[in-house]
Amino acid sequence: MEFTFADPALLADAFRGRLLHWAMVVAGSAAVVGMLDRRGHGPPLFGLPTLGALALCAWGIAAAASYFGTVARFSALEVHAGTVRVHYRAGPFPRSVSMPADDVQHVLSGQPGKGTYPRGPCYLRLVLRSGETHRSAPTQAATDCKQLRGDVARAVRAP
Repeated sequence: MEFTFADPALLADAFRGRLLHWAMVVAGSAAVVGMLDRRGHGPPLFGLPTLGALALCAWGIAAAASYFGTVARFSALEVHAGTVRVHYRAGPFPRSVSMPADDVQHVLSGQPGKGTYPRGPCYLRLVLRSGETHRSAPTQAATDCKQLRGDVARAVRAP
């Protein structure tokens, strides 16, 4: 049985959009600080190499936050013959992770931000006995979260 949560192409687009947004914010901020520093408004803040290094660090942090906020979440879940496989199909590092169904301790559901409970985009979180978790991307359509959670839990527990 397969459950699809999000279209990988849309997740990849969201990731690229966040990267572009933060690149513009960091570049704009660096340009403003550089212009103020060159015009002599106040004491010199940074030299060009220091400003470039700080901008690169800020963009790296923004890129990591963008990655973990979008494509580091699985887009599909497949349950077959006692094996659960989660598919991370979007982004620069697509992969699939397999685990025995017995390793899944809990199937939890939630809504990103302040959703419209009980129907709206929701996500699932698989909690393994080892403590490791796998979170899905939010569903793209309005979904009954409790129903989805129950369907996945039954599929995982089925012999």
